[in-house]
Amino acid sequence: MSRQDPEHLLVRARGGASPLYATDAGAFARVEDFTRRLPISDHGLGLPDDVARRLAEWNRTRPADGFETRPALRKHVRQGLEIARLVAKHLGPGWVVHFWDERHQDEKFVCWVRSTPLDRRRP
Repeated sequence: MSRQDPEHLLVRARGGASPLYATDAGAFARVEDFTRRLPISDHGLGLPDDVARRLAEWNRTRPADGFETRPALRKHVRQGLEIARLVAKHLGPGWVVHFWDERHQDEKFVCWVRSTPLDRRRP
């Protein structure tokens, strides 16, 4: 991986200490390549306190035996995707953020978006 290649991060709730996983596989990374768990407080990420807190809370709410109801699973996935977007926005273009959608058993890429004055306007 060259210096210009972005880092890759997977956001996936599994309980435990952190839902953040890294890989050295680069652009061709598959979900199973994300084997290195990163602590939420990793200085290289520099996540804001509110994002770190939300990540930790979201990770803890995943039941060890899986979800009993589909609405609970949908809600958890929706919250996780929202938090993954906050992580991606914070990290910017130097990172590719992946999100594990437990509902669909599929990985999604999460785009970062830099806010502009137009983004702040509300009709």
